[in-house]
Amino acid sequence: MNIVIDDITARKFSSNYGSKNNAFGQPLGVKSIVIVTVREKSGLTRSAELYAGIYIPEVIPNLIDFISKNYIGITFNRKNIFNLIPIPFVTNSGIFKSIVGAIQSCIIQLYFHKNDISLVEGLAEQLISKSSKNNLSYYASGGSVAYDCEQCRLDASKIWLNNLDGFKMRCGYKSLEEDIERVEIVRKELNKKSKNGNKPFLMVDFIQGTLKNKFSPNDLNVYINSLKNYDILWFEEPLDPNKFFIYDEFQKNFKNKVNFALGESFTTINEYILYQNIIKYFQLDVTHCGGFSEAINILNYFSNNPFLKFTSHVWGSALAGLLNLSLARASNMISWFEIPIIEFDINEHLFNNEIINYKNISNSQIDKMLSEINLSDNSKYEFIYGSGYKI
Repeated sequence: MNIVIDDITARKFSSNYGSKNNAFGQPLGVKSIVIVTVREKSGLTRSAELYAGIYIPEVIPNLIDFISKNYIGITFNRKNIFNLIPIPFVTNSGIFKSIVGAIQSCIIQLYFHKNDISLVEGLAEQLISKSSKNNLSYYASGGSVAYDCEQCRLDASKIWLNNLDGFKMRCGYKSLEEDIERVEIVRKELNKKSKNGNKPFLMVDFIQGTLKNKFSPNDLNVYINSLKNYDILWFEEPLDPNKFFIYDEFQKNFKNKVNFALGESFTTINEYILYQNIIKYFQLDVTHCGGFSEAINILNYFSNNPFLKFTSHVWGSALAGLLNLSLARASNMISWFEIPIIEFDINEHLFNNEIINYKNISNSQIDKMLSEINLSDNSKYEFIYGSGYKI
């Protein structure tokens, strides 16, 4: 059954974020998001979140309005639901690519629903390496770069609540000595329990795409050597993700056998291809990389590479989580799923106070929650200008 696009809108929300509303990078004490919604002629709607909306929420709706003109009145069917509608040269990468991908992700949801196909099943049909069993691991994402040792330990202890497989913390903002202490106390917390004889995994995110003071290759080498005894699965964004030559320099000059993770900032398959001989864990975020369409292109391109693994990156609302989880469930190449553990009040509004357990939610429940998302106005979540991520 075909669908015809009738309208495309954008909504901005601001929400309390973290127990004390003082999370790193939130200058006004709230976190803001932008959600795009596509309506087809029957009145059915589906939505997608934009990762970029966390950073530039004031700008995104205007760009959505401009791009939407290419979609209104267009008919989509099985042959073209994964085809992005490009603007020459402009939508090949970057923020425009992200927006086009988000709109297309809404269209994909609409088409599968109208044809009684679950989102996970529909995405799997497009993948070369489909998920034959539920082999996905889940990690809690916390340990703010500004947290002290005890705050990091408390965050790490939360993995026991949902029986998660690992924990990711942020480093690189405090001094090396402080970061070593933070990592050590988290590793001790994780070592308290094991599952089937295996201790939970620890990942360290250096957030070099965010912090103003970037690591040099030598800085990174010192950090890695200082943390080598803490059994870290991967170092995420260990160097500026916009400078491939720095990663290349590090690989040539230092022989550390460690795993790097990178990709949350990427919006095109070409960026992944550039780093393929350096990165072991590629991050995918369907709210930024070009939506389901580009994410599937990326996964299929690397389907014959047995040494490369993918992880789902999540840093928005539960809407971003459910969209990324759908792809992770569909693909056999995505090995880890990220679960943010900082409280984000807007989730209660969007999903009518339902508690989302990413590890145990069924595929049919994912579809149900995506179909019932609450985007109504609420003064509690009214957008606050100037609330984009800043440090």
